[in-house]
Amino acid sequence: MANTLDQFYVFLGAVYGGIIIGIWYDALRLFRILTKAKTWLVAVCDILFWFGAAILYFEVMFGLDNAQIRFYPIVGSIVGFAVYMLGPSRIVMRGFSPIARGAGERMRRAAAGIKRKHEEKKALRRLQEEPEDGGVENGHDGEKDPKAE
Repeated sequence: MANTLDQFYVFLGAVYGGIIIGIWYDALRLFRILTKAKTWLVAVCDILFWFGAAILYFEVMFGLDNAQIRFYPIVGSIVGFAVYMLGPSRIVMRGFSPIARGAGERMRRAAAGIKRKHEEKKALRRLQEEPEDGGVENGHDGEKDPKAE
């Protein structure tokens, strides 16, 4: 049985784990802002968050308390997540959201420019491959030339 001081350290480690989970959540929030995520991408980000949070929580608990499931580390993780979301998360999101929006907008404009250039090259290749008379062979709309027989 762990003594009270050990339990306190496990609790503090769980609080730290909750803060790390909050940072992971903000990273995914910034990614969604950067990409202007559609519904399917939001779902993928949610799944990534829960898998990542579960793995992170397990790693923290395994390292601190041999992965013993107890009530106080769960509360510690919730407290750590709440403390991060009510404090540093607001500052992080206020500071990085405009940067993410601006970077996302520049990336979308660059992608649109690349796509436009690709479409122009594709159209130019099609024009170069077509015969000059609009695709009509021998002036008879694809019929055999009567003089050749």
